[in-house]
Amino acid sequence: MAACGSGTHAALMTLLAGTGLGLAGGAPGLWENGAGAGGGGLSFLPLLRPLPGGAELRTAIADLAAPQLALTLTNAVIPTSLVAHDLYGARAAHVSPRRLCPQYRRG
Repeated sequence: MAACGSGTHAALMTLLAGTGLGLAGGAPGLWENGAGAGGGGLSFLPLLRPLPGGAELRTAIADLAAPQLALTLTNAVIPTSLVAHDLYGARAAHVSPRRLCPQYRRG
C-alpha cells in the first residue's frame, strides 16, 4: 500500500463501507430466515456463488463497462482539461486528456 496514492485509503474505506451497508440493508430479503427468524443467521451464503462464465462477462463488458468508460471520459477527463485551459490559459498548456488519464496513453 505504500506505493499507492494518498486517496487510495479513502477509496478503500468507501468500498468497504458500501459493501457493509449493502449487505446490512441493501438487498431485500437478504436476512430472511436469519438469526432473528431462527434460521441460523447465514442466509447471505447463497450470494457466494461461482464466478460468471464467458457469456456473462462479455455481456457485462458490452452493456456496462464500455458505456461507463465513455461516461467517465466525457464527464471527468475532457471537462477538466477544458476548464484548466479556460481558467489558466497558456499556463495550462500541459493539461491534456492524455496526461490526465495516462492509462490510455499506451493505445
